[in-house]
Amino acid sequence: MTKDTFKTLVKKQKLKIISDDFRQHCGSDEYYKTFFPELYYTSGLADVAETLQAHWLIDAIVSYAPTTRRHEIVFWTLTTFHEKALLECRLDSDQKAFIEQFIEYTDFPEGIFKIFQSNGVIYLPSEH
Repeated sequence: MTKDTFKTLVKKQKLKIISDDFRQHCGSDEYYKTFFPELYYTSGLADVAETLQAHWLIDAIVSYAPTTRRHEIVFWTLTTFHEKALLECRLDSDQKAFIEQFIEYTDFPEGIFKIFQSNGVIYLPSEH
């Protein structure tokens, strides 16, 4: 399956917003350092990584830090369907993604997971 085939297939689906399952996290008083200098993530995202065994998702987002740090805020979306995924980054929800990474296999739950990145911190929408 290609990235374009995946996008076409997903458009026809009504997918669950997985990030809503973690909305009990609001604000964060604990931050975790990433492998990229001056980029951190919150305790809510740490909980997601631990609960869903998704530390790879943080690593994937951080790998694009040289590109994303130029922007005040960016919006990440991980869309998963049939054990495949597409990680996208946008400057706003109505804009075309300027980063897209197709993932051939994942055991991440099926649905849509949203993440924000701003001022050197990666966090859940509920932590905004």
